[in-house]
Formats: sequence, C-alpha cells, structure tokens
Amino acid sequence: MAKSYSCVLCNKTHLTVNNRRTIINEKLRDYLARTLKRNVENATVCLKCRAQVYRDMKTVMNSPQIRQGIATCQSNDDEDPDFLAEETLPSELFSPKSIQLNLSSTSKSHRRCTVCQKNSSNRHRQVVVPHEARTQAFIEKCIVIPANSRCCPNHLLGNYFTQESISKIPEVNSTTLFNRSDITELLNRVRGTLTLNVKLNFDCSHSLSEEDYQRLTGLTRNQFEAVANTVTDLRKSEIRSVKTCLAILLVKLRTGLSNIKKKMWYDCQ
Repeated sequence: MAKSYSCVLCNKTHLTVNNRRTIINEKLRDYLARTLKRNVENATVCLKCRAQVYRDMKTVMNSPQIRQGIATCQSNDDEDPDFLAEETLPSELFSPKSIQLNLSSTSKSHRRCTVCQKNSSNRHRQVVVPHEARTQAFIEKCIVIPANSRCCPNHLLGNYFTQESISKIPEVNSTTLFNRSDITELLNRVRGTLTLNVKLNFDCSHSLSEEDYQRLTGLTRNQFEAVANTVTDLRKSEIRSVKTCLAILLVKLRTGLSNIKKKMWYDCQ
C-alpha cells in the first residue's frame, strides 16, 4: 500500500508528488520547529503552506526591528572578531493557521463577491469588506469572512452589510483554520462591537435591529436613514448628533413620554 503524505501545517492528506516537499532546508526546518514546538525533520509540507511560510520569513527579516538587530550584530562583529552573531527568526510574530474550529466561513477568493459571488471586473469594481461588516457577519450568522475579502459596494450601508445582503452570505466551508493572531483579532473585534452596543446608538445603523427601529421610532431602518439625510438645518454637536436628536423626537411622538422620562432615556445613551 502506497504511503500517504500529509502537510505538517494544514494537515491536508494524500499529497501528490507534485504538491509536496520534504522539509530539508535548514532555515525552514528551524523556523517550523520553533513555531510548532516539535520536531519537523523529514516532515512534509504542501506547496501552498511552503510558499506562505517563506513569505512570512521574508516579512519578518525585512521588519525594522530585525534590520536594527542585524545591524547591531554586524557592528559587534566589527568590534569583536571572536563574537559570533546567532541567526534569529522570531517565531512569536507569525504562526501557521493550524487551529481548526467548527465555524463556517466564506470563500477566500479575491476575485468574487463574498455575498453574490459575482466576478470583479473593470466595469464592476468591488471593495474590501470592512472589519465591521466581517464582525457583523460573525455575530449575526456565525460566518467567518477572511481578511481582504471583496464584495460589491451595494451590499454595504456604511461599514456594515445591509440586512438583505447578510442573509445571502453563503457558507462555503464548514470549518475554518486560524492562527493565534486571527483568534485574538476576532475576539477583540467582537468585544469592541459589544462595547458599542451596550447603549442605544442611532449613529451606528448596525447597533439596533430592524425591529428595534420600528418599535422605538415607528420607522424602518432605511426610512430613518432617509429622514436623517434630509435634515440639513439641524446642527451636529459634541453632545448630540443629528440622528440622536431625530430619534429622541420620534420616540417622544410615538410613545408620548414626558420630558423627564425622555431625559432619562437620553441619559442611557
């Protein structure tokens, strides 16, 4: 029975001869050994992961901190001929995507829209999905959108997906590979969003649901945005924005709250 080869980084199995390389390069072997915290001698890596690791190594070596360290080592060499500078490739800055979680994700293609899968062209240009929209997709649909993914501009309202667009985001993969930096970034983005959503915030259209808009103001989200865009005589201040003033007025008209209760509601902002 033929031996089955798997990638030491992404764990992809049944690698063909043309899609695998044995780790024999000393720098590559040392870098992976420090990163994975285990022996990788005579292990196999797929071409995609191998290319990514070389790019990471090149980025690390070109960073200002490493350049300064190399310059310092070279100056020490000139002053002390017996000094031997140790070649360093810090493994803490980069880590391979070796953590697999049962979280759905979209495709990683930069040529197709994440939502409608339409191809990008000169006549149909696409934009990078903002990190606010990526966080929105994770919170509302538990879908991970890779960094630098593209989408059509009409799917966005500001830095967030429209409700119609977010309901159409397809689940391409049932699992997602992360590294330590990805998980830390995702948790920080979710924490930032939850911190903003503690209070009623009409300036961020994503912080309130469609049902919240209708219950509080009697208008849909799009209707509220349309009315706010037509208000030109109201001056925005550091205390209240135009949308906040409009929301207070609409809530008072809809609920009949007294000025005292209205002030209590506003103070919750």
